[in-house]
Amino acid sequence: MSQELSNSTVPFQLKNMIFAEDLAETEHLPRQQVLTYLSETEPDLVIPYLEFIIHRWDDETPIFHNTLVNKYCEKILILLTDYRNSLPEGHPPAPAGQEPGELGELRTKLLIFLENSKYYTVERFATYMMNKGLYDEGAIVLGRLGRHEDALTIYIHILQNYAKAENYCRKNYSKDKPGNQDVYLTLLKLYLPSPENQKVNIPFIGYIPPPEPDIERAINILKQYADEIDSFKALSLLPSVIPVSDVKDFLECVLHNIQARKYDVQLRKSLLYAEHLQVQAKSIHFHSYKLIVTDLDMCRVCQKRIGKSAFAHFPTGVTVHYSCKDQYALES
Repeated sequence: MSQELSNSTVPFQLKNMIFAEDLAETEHLPRQQVLTYLSETEPDLVIPYLEFIIHRWDDETPIFHNTLVNKYCEKILILLTDYRNSLPEGHPPAPAGQEPGELGELRTKLLIFLENSKYYTVERFATYMMNKGLYDEGAIVLGRLGRHEDALTIYIHILQNYAKAENYCRKNYSKDKPGNQDVYLTLLKLYLPSPENQKVNIPFIGYIPPPEPDIERAINILKQYADEIDSFKALSLLPSVIPVSDVKDFLECVLHNIQARKYDVQLRKSLLYAEHLQVQAKSIHFHSYKLIVTDLDMCRVCQKRIGKSAFAHFPTGVTVHYSCKDQYALES
């Protein structure tokens, strides 16, 4: 089949072939040309086609991943406007992905895609999504850029979705990755009073008045994630008005961890010392071992005198000519 797409051939291929994953010939159609044609003549098929080639055929082409994100956003924004306009006055919209109908389905797809795809251009979408009010999506993109404080600021101060903030930390925390070691500490800081009553900077939106601190949530973070939080940094953030009794569990956990690390160091030290003694004992043993080769000693392989020739001595006590050692090793 020709790889060129013409107006006469594409309609047939569209209806009968481009979604037929079992046809090898279909898989090798020029995808960019198919996408261009669909965009111009069958725009409703663009998203299904991109989903098909990305999810079924594992296409990693960045332009297709970027286009799918753009198309999701375009359709979501239209549906989101209609949805918000349909809500009774004072009725809050549902969380992202939980809206009714097609809107919820599309946002769920987009959120999952932003989390999992490694091939869309992350940098180009952060500003766009925040400016369009797609804050959940913007938080994911900012997180992919390593901007954890910005992402958590969105979850806490805009979306006020504290469960998502903690889930974000669980996904991104890594004690071995420098940029991800302090995500829980960042979350803690956002719940505490801002220094000198500073305003909070919301990415791509601007500054907002400092929110009321949430000491109770901060203490809960300390209790639940004490192992993932640098204790010294955390204690330096806590305001002096917090009673010691409120952070008792955290302090006990910190002391327990310090004691555990101390015990671990002592155990390692003891094991290393024991290993040192073993090595020392072996060294003494081998240095004290003496082998005397006389004119009467015979090679076990060639049955000739060893004399002053180079020799090899095996742990079994057998001595052979050095030139015979490989043969003896094979035979023994």
